[in-house]
Amino acid sequence: MIRNERHFKIYNFYDGRPLEPDFLLYLIGKEKKDTMYYQVFIEPKGGHLLKNDAWKEQMLASLKDKAVIDQLWTDKKYVVWGMPFFNSDQRMSEFEAAFKTFIE
Repeated sequence: MIRNERHFKIYNFYDGRPLEPDFLLYLIGKEKKDTMYYQVFIEPKGGHLLKNDAWKEQMLASLKDKAVIDQLWTDKKYVVWGMPFFNSDQRMSEFEAAFKTFIE
């Protein structure tokens, strides 16, 4: 996991607004013969910002289905995934459920 200190932005599919996710988790999974590379975007969010930044959470949720990835190697596959906001007081169950789905 790395902290994104304004190194990169991703852009909303609908209106082009930029988002700088706070963390990026890189994972490598082995399948039968292929290697799967995961890039998981994680955004902690204070309770006072959950409603105002809901568009960011919706954008992160759409990454897996909407992101287009050019597969350059035949023996490697890439997946980008956005997690629900991490908020330990109000949203922990949603984050944990999504993370559990992701790692299974």
